[in-house]
Amino acid sequence: MISGSEDQTARQWDLKEGKEIEEVRDVCEKVVWAVAVSRDSRWVVTGGGDGNYVELKVENRMH
Repeated sequence: MISGSEDQTARQWDLKEGKEIEEVRDVCEKVVWAVAVSRDSRWVVTGGGDGNYVELKVENRMH
């Protein structure tokens, strides 16, 4: 699962273990309002309060 946050981060979670796998900082200049994952789970797009979006490639980690 991928989550967005008020602290300008996107996080990848392992729901079975209940642990954070990775955190990507400064995804946007303000709060991350929206997160979408591609059907093949290879891409994440975040939408922020600054009106911009960011594409992140997911392999084992987002970058």
